[in-house]
Amino acid sequence: MEDFDDFEFCTSVIIPYLKVKKNGRLWNVNLAIAKELYEYKYPFQINEYFLTWKTIYQFQVKSQIITITATNSLKKEFYIQEFLKRFSVSNKKKTQLKQMLIEAIYQQVNNQLIQPQFKIIQKDGSVKKINKLQIQDISQINLIYFYETVDSKSLFKEK
Repeated sequence: MEDFDDFEFCTSVIIPYLKVKKNGRLWNVNLAIAKELYEYKYPFQINEYFLTWKTIYQFQVKSQIITITATNSLKKEFYIQEFLKRFSVSNKKKTQLKQMLIEAIYQQVNNQLIQPQFKIIQKDGSVKKINKLQIQDISQINLIYFYETVDSKSLFKEK
């Protein structure tokens, strides 16, 4: 079932229940996912931070970070400039997008899903390893590599 118009969207195809409804200037989103999916630890986790958003930009940033961290590879690739090109926004809004990106990335670091060290390839092709992402860095980074945190002890636990 799918319904869509300028004021409401509802689907039950991919996610058991998703309803988006316009209420004045705001959109209300109701989403149901299976408990098993929410608690599944590999290859990705969706914590509470990623389940809510206030703007479409925040949704797109969070969705992108989930997509990147959901890959099976321990090495995650994020083409930052390619992602930012999707947005035709003011410099102020671009700065906000960069801040949202950093916040979402560090959410994954804080949840111990990715390591707090990053390998970056800048626009000029130079390669660096950094421990902290800052807004001014984002403008110069073409590609950033995240590395998944692996709990080696859990790999060898008896079941």
